[in-house]
Amino acid sequence: MKVPLPPLRFRLSKFFSSPIPFFRNLPDGCKATLLYLAVWVAFLPLLLLRDFSPGNELRYFSLAEDALREKTFFTFDLNGVAYADKPPLFFWLLIAWKLVFGPHYMQAAPLLSLLPAFGIAEIMRRWLRDEIQVDGKQCFTGFDATLILLTSGLYIALSGFVRMDMLMCFFITLAFRTFWLQLHRPTRMRRYTFPLFVFLALFSKGPIGLLLPFVATTAYLVSSKQMRTFRVFWGWRTWLLLGLCCTAWFLSVYNEGGLEYLRNLLFHQTFDRAVDSFHHKEPFWFYLKGVWYGFAPWSLLLAASFCFALRRRFALQDFERFFAVIVISGFILFSAISSKIDIYLLPLYPFIVFLGISFLQRYDLKSRLFALTLRIPAGLFLLGGICLAVLSVAVPDFPFWRFPLFLLGCILASSGLLSLFAVRNFRLPAAVRRLAAGMLLALFLIGFITPAVNDYIGYAHLAAVARETARTEGIATFYAWNVPRPEGMDVFLTKPIRKISTEELFCNPPHGSVLLLKKSDLTAFPEYKASIIGRYAVIVI
Repeated sequence: MKVPLPPLRFRLSKFFSSPIPFFRNLPDGCKATLLYLAVWVAFLPLLLLRDFSPGNELRYFSLAEDALREKTFFTFDLNGVAYADKPPLFFWLLIAWKLVFGPHYMQAAPLLSLLPAFGIAEIMRRWLRDEIQVDGKQCFTGFDATLILLTSGLYIALSGFVRMDMLMCFFITLAFRTFWLQLHRPTRMRRYTFPLFVFLALFSKGPIGLLLPFVATTAYLVSSKQMRTFRVFWGWRTWLLLGLCCTAWFLSVYNEGGLEYLRNLLFHQTFDRAVDSFHHKEPFWFYLKGVWYGFAPWSLLLAASFCFALRRRFALQDFERFFAVIVISGFILFSAISSKIDIYLLPLYPFIVFLGISFLQRYDLKSRLFALTLRIPAGLFLLGGICLAVLSVAVPDFPFWRFPLFLLGCILASSGLLSLFAVRNFRLPAAVRRLAAGMLLALFLIGFITPAVNDYIGYAHLAAVARETARTEGIATFYAWNVPRPEGMDVFLTKPIRKISTEELFCNPPHGSVLLLKKSDLTAFPEYKASIIGRYAVIVI
């Protein structure tokens, strides 16, 4: 005799009463692995379809290819102009990436930022796991801290760009972690790995890779009255290893580029930037405004956590004191340096996030204030998503792709609505996870929309049209007029492109050349036939 099955409605309601039970019961490490995979999948369309920014990414590709072609691996030049701004490690990795991935290395190059971003998050997650044990159903866990870090505005943005900032941040985080382990569980090996990680941070982007570890660790040893261990970390062994590595580096630079290049590297790009910057000069308080959008949408949650900790005068655990010293000393250091952009603060982001989450373990998460810090971004997601969905349907000739933008609006609105339901029941970790899931789904969808805007953010299509025009007309020279930072376009053109001034263009025009210019400047050449690409145009003069 067959036993009748229970009604389907009952089975479905039972499933939805306990959402994703399999994921909930996984260990934190497995959750983190799935999170890294999800973030990589979210970035995948952008990696494959996005054009590269001319300001930095194309420039780095050009430098790496020039170095590979000229066999100069310690000194670099950009279309014949010395480029001593950055150390060579990141360019070596780009060269290695090209040798591994071949013609597709440019699409794979953002992994040089994404993989270090995962490495930083995993180091911090394990660090928090070793220090505190929490009930994952009621409190924020290391997984939630990792999720917040990976979806913070500036952090997630830099994870998909070809820059050396994330690589330097990775080595700085490794140096701090090694310092902490050596302080509490000393081994002989860590006496050598600590200065090695410091040098790799220095070799990734410059002096801040050395200054931040030195200032923060020294400040912590002073504040915790452990200066007797200073020589363990900053004794003769550390300075000898740093000195030997830097000497080999500087001698190689001198051998390839001479004294002038070495002077530019050691003085102009270090002391001049720090004391009276010729580039990105900002006031002392510059970073006080940048952290608000840098940590979006979690800025209010983290700020509330720190304010409550100060108000209640928490007795900090040892690792929390170390994180706080890193954040405070690093903030003062970066503010004192003349050259400032929001990206420079990136090495402090992991410690700010994980310190804030550590504080949250001591709070009653049913507080209305903490609920408000998530209700506001969730409401903005809901309102912004609805507006985007309505505009994409109601406005005639809405720009770019109508259906993907409608879908994007629905994803953001749904994420915000589900988060508001969780906040209403004071399930704040669930609200964070739903907002973050909406952000990652939105990022995945945005990747498919980027081809519609590539002509406005990059030069790949412009260079392709210029190259085809030159091939058709039998021309071998390229010029750019009023086109910002065109030097990196030689990656696509396979030939140098020269910037030409207005005076030179009209007084002594380079006839028989392909000229790239802004579309708005075509009025100066009414008789020429032009190919329009986004904001730019290509003509033959």
